[in-house]
Amino acid sequence: MAAADLDFALVEFRDRTKQIREIMALVEAAGRTPTALTTPRAGIDLSQVSVSTSNTANSMALIFLASAFEEFVREEAIQCGNYLMDKYPAMPAGNKNMIRDSYWVVSRDRLKFMKSILVSSAPDPARIGKVGALLGSLKSFVVDDDASRLDSQTFAHHSNNFRPAIVVEIFRRFAVKDLPGQLGENVRLKSYFGVSTKAQCSQMLASKWDEFYDRRNETVHSLGGASGLAVDAVSSYVEFMELIAEALKGVLVKTLASWP
Repeated sequence: MAAADLDFALVEFRDRTKQIREIMALVEAAGRTPTALTTPRAGIDLSQVSVSTSNTANSMALIFLASAFEEFVREEAIQCGNYLMDKYPAMPAGNKNMIRDSYWVVSRDRLKFMKSILVSSAPDPARIGKVGALLGSLKSFVVDDDASRLDSQTFAHHSNNFRPAIVVEIFRRFAVKDLPGQLGENVRLKSYFGVSTKAQCSQMLASKWDEFYDRRNETVHSLGGASGLAVDAVSSYVEFMELIAEALKGVLVKTLASWP
């Protein structure tokens, strides 16, 4: 099997963050020069773009940033899962046991979300196929200890916001140890926080990361144009999440290189 492509998801994530910055700047500029833009679309008067419009755009940008980051994490986990198929047989027994057990636990959670196999009172072939594939992978990997048929998307499954503890849990499924500490060693994150030690960086990283999701959740539950984060505030979160993504990819590159 080819080496895991850990670069693709990071490139995609950066493309989305670039678009987030551009959209916020575009709406901000339109509000400052209300006659600069026109549109033939009915019912839309771009001369009415205002601070309220910008607040709404910024709120949407924050939510999209969280979604894009979570998609990045999922894709990296899938790539690790794909690579695991080839590397699993030669892994130490302790790691193999941990990975196999994690797969079982997460698979049970995935199955809970498959509430019905019916569509319009009849079995749906697509749903039956998904259930069959997951059960087949459970039999192969969990029961028979054969990684050749595992479903890599299982490793990426989680139903919660991707706060630091959740991302740690996802990559612990691959026996990644001390992810906060490894991220805390990243030079660019240390520079971002103005600290010199791994411990300081790890602590500030977790705090800022949780703060981002607090803002994200507050925004989701009170979305409106009357108030909101400024462009600079959202841009700061964009930079921060880009740094996390870059550091996480670095940790995973090192992890996969250590697999026998």
